[in-house]
Amino acid sequence: MDTNEQQQQHDNTNCPLPHKRKWKWKYLLILPVLGLSLYIMMCGTGALCFLFVFPGALREQPDPPWIECQMQVPGEIKVVFLRKHAHEFLAEYDRKLRIERPGEQPVIIDLPPNTGGSTMINVYTCCTVSPEGEKTPMLLLVDRQYEMLVNLKHAEMANDPRSKDSTKKALESIFEKQYKYIGRLDDREIPLQFIPVSQATKEAIDKP
Repeated sequence: MDTNEQQQQHDNTNCPLPHKRKWKWKYLLILPVLGLSLYIMMCGTGALCFLFVFPGALREQPDPPWIECQMQVPGEIKVVFLRKHAHEFLAEYDRKLRIERPGEQPVIIDLPPNTGGSTMINVYTCCTVSPEGEKTPMLLLVDRQYEMLVNLKHAEMANDPRSKDSTKKALESIFEKQYKYIGRLDDREIPLQFIPVSQATKEAIDKP
């Protein structure tokens, strides 16, 4: 073997191997970058779709109107049931009563909200009697959640409907436990309406 062949063999022996492992590490570094880029693209596309498909999503929604329904209550006192949506999609409602007495300013009374479902409220008239024999007209509203007793003379709630003890005590004060059914508030056949007893008999209300 001549001198040139020996030199070439020596150079081949000392020549380093191809850097295969370094290429593998480069691929591993590229994968997270590609994944992050794909994630950003998906988020951006989703945001654009949300803005174009639901253009009003970021705008403030208008306050829903109060729906009024007058009840046919005997006597000179006028009672109006008010209801408005408390949720944009669910059947949840805020509720009030407006009591209008002759010669007096109308009074608004807050009622417990309807936390779900249609409106179905049986309405009764009744009264309390003082030791002197003075009668105070009352209105009892019964739905599947509450028993709401309203003092029509003073335009105020006579009980806390959320308290069983308060409700029990208030109902015990009713004169001779006499309740006269006068109709119901019902929205099962839209729109919300008061159906007097002269048009339909009382329907039982299922309690939860």
